[in-house]
Amino acid sequence: MRGLSAPTDIQGPRAAKDELFRRSPDPPLDHEQRHHFAGLRYYPEDPSFRFVLERAYNDAWRCPLPPSENWLDVDIPVGEKRFADHG
Repeated sequence: MRGLSAPTDIQGPRAAKDELFRRSPDPPLDHEQRHHFAGLRYYPEDPSFRFVLERAYNDAWRCPLPPSENWLDVDIPVGEKRFADHG
């Protein structure tokens, strides 16, 4: 997993979310709201609120007897959160 490395990294996901609000076939906005929608209001990015999550995964941790129909073709990210004590 990769953490956000620069303030510009957040702009792409925010723009994609705004576009989804404008163009979704099942939008959370009615026609009039979409027509005037200028985008969601976001707080400015503040790097002091960032934290990096590390995940610990190992195929050996798989349940020893799952039936094959319970297997997933996607990774399930798991791990531990460790927070630094900033006093």
